[in-house]
Amino acid sequence: MINTKHIIIASLLVIFSIGLFAVPQAFADVTIENAVGSSTPGCEDTADGCFIPSTVTVSVGEIVTWENNDTAAHTASAGNPSDGLSGVFDSSLIMAGGSYSYTTDTVGTFDYHCMVHPWMAGILIVEDGSTSSTPADTVPPQVLVPDDITLQTEDQNGASATFNPQAIDNIDELITPTCSPASGSVFAIGTTEVVCTATDSSGNTSSNSFNVIIEYTGSLIPEWVKNVAGFWHDGSINDASFLEGISYLIQNNIVIVPTTESGSGGGAVPDWVKNTAGWWANDEIDDDTFVNAITYLIQQGLIQV
Repeated sequence: MINTKHIIIASLLVIFSIGLFAVPQAFADVTIENAVGSSTPGCEDTADGCFIPSTVTVSVGEIVTWENNDTAAHTASAGNPSDGLSGVFDSSLIMAGGSYSYTTDTVGTFDYHCMVHPWMAGILIVEDGSTSSTPADTVPPQVLVPDDITLQTEDQNGASATFNPQAIDNIDELITPTCSPASGSVFAIGTTEVVCTATDSSGNTSSNSFNVIIEYTGSLIPEWVKNVAGFWHDGSINDASFLEGISYLIQNNIVIVPTTESGSGGGAVPDWVKNTAGWWANDEIDDDTFVNAITYLIQQGLIQV
């Protein structure tokens, strides 16, 4: 014979089991505590703040509970002392040992404070829990630059150079980098490094560089330098002093000669160079002839530039 009592109990157990598995998973609760002693100014200057934790991030539907472990009454009121209450949530007075819970229902970032002690402030961030977060992009772009650019000019102020570097990125695909100096700038005689930088939409940054080399093919020698050449020719100054003087004038852009690679030979200065300096000092030959002699000394390593 079937025991009716056993049937009823078994049925109730089945219903209870179905109920357990049918209830959706509850949102995790988040608890915020009032800092002990927060009724007195000073907690706002600590690392933890007056509400612990002072910034909380939750998903819509999660329950946030403020627990008052202090000895004074407090509130947790959305808004700030300057603009007033926003109306999103307001605990009214939470007595010592009491608590207040708020079920989040609006996405956004909400400042809140204690109306009794306005230095107590916190931030509640409510996110849309239905969207899965995308992993952060931490891969920087790759900057693609040209080979070194070499230009020649007779303009002592330099020359303009143009270039078109590119950048590629794993997310943003093609990016236009910014360069310093920029394309189209006038580059001084000599070698200038150009640094190109690209930043992707996630803020990842990388750089690459190349050189712009401006070679001067003209010459510029102030008239008074003829006096130095004359002093050398008549023996008032020796060879070493003349060579060091011309090197000094070239390095400081007082004398400008065509870009020439310095040699390493050294040795004595040929007599014909000294004669050339004397003729130039007496205006018997033109500037270009004297510059050719100086260029020769640079190539031989007698003048270092």
